[in-house]
Amino acid sequence: MLELRKKYPHTLIPLLGLLNLNGRPYNLEGHFFMEPVFNVQLPPRLLLKCGRQVTKSTSLAANSVLRSAGTPYLHTLFVTPRFEQIRRFSNNYIRPFVKQSAISHLVDDPAVVNQTLQRSLSNHATLYFSFAFLDCERVRGISA
Repeated sequence: MLELRKKYPHTLIPLLGLLNLNGRPYNLEGHFFMEPVFNVQLPPRLLLKCGRQVTKSTSLAANSVLRSAGTPYLHTLFVTPRFEQIRRFSNNYIRPFVKQSAISHLVDDPAVVNQTLQRSLSNHATLYFSFAFLDCERVRGISA
């Protein structure tokens, strides 16, 4: 693993092998265009212009789990228009990456909050999920 870090110091891509999704290791095979999402230094704003079914949600979930696992006390907020969208993202993408991956014994702790709208890791990193279709007030006050 150390050799990969020396070869690719600017990206989290070598760490993707630690994540499992649907019983298989996650990788970007066939989705090379998502590689910039895994850069260590992200720009202040990131715009993804993509079509449907091109691994946007999966890549963003993998990126967030890796960053949260590696950064204690990191708080990340995800906002979608509707509750059903954020519920699906939290339960179908984030939860499997945390529960099924090789790093699950390091980050998954039964003593921390593990609900649909908030998932905490054992290093005190927290992922918050919210929705704001008609009113952004429900997102205010979340320190992320």
